Amino acid sequence: MVSVMIQKTCINCGEDYKTYSCRTSRKFCSKQCYLEYQKRDNFEVECSACGEIMELPRYRHKKDRQYHCSYQCRKTSKTVECSHCGKKFQRKPAEIKDNNFCSRDCMGKWQSENMVGENSPTWLGGWEKYYGANWEEQKNLARERDDYKCQRCGKKENGKAHDVHHKTPFRVYGIDRYTEANRLGNLITLCNPCHSKIEPKRRQRWEEFTGQKAEKIS
Repeated sequence: MVSVMIQKTCINCGEDYKTYSCRTSRKFCSKQCYLEYQKRDNFEVECSACGEIMELPRYRHKKDRQYHCSYQCRKTSKTVECSHCGKKFQRKPAEIKDNNFCSRDCMGKWQSENMVGENSPTWLGGWEKYYGANWEEQKNLARERDDYKCQRCGKKENGKAHDVHHKTPFRVYGIDRYTEANRLGNLITLCNPCHSKIEPKRRQRWEEFTGQKAEKIS
């Protein structure tokens, strides 16, 4: 295909210019017009190190991101405080987070103290409450009656005992009526995932952890 000269109009300055027909994507008469057009929609940001205001193309702007006006500012460190021991140390602006640590040891200790129980992203439930003197016996009888299978999905135990769920919550009876609460007719064997979809608090944690909506069952 032979390329010929055609006339187009610059979308920045409005002047007519000539270009080859094979360059149909070209929209500007010069590089200068291209740069001027790009600056029309610039976004003003502040340098995270020195505070100088600079302009960025809007497509490069991202929320909560740190920007630097020069390489010197980018490598300039700031003084931060360790979230565990309180020690002050230097860190590059781009590496500063909500919680900063002077060592991996401090990070591990902080996580051990703060990311446990319900604060852990993998939390799916805690210790088993006391359900009366006959709970262990009744729980095992319920699992035996249900052939050690989850009564919702049919999954069989494999090295780990399934949960046993109170159909009518234990709190309705209270510890003084534990024999009534723990009767076999009020117990059902469930695997941990199915149990998490029944208990309100466990269901909420399961949905937050997996990102899936649990089906409400009784």
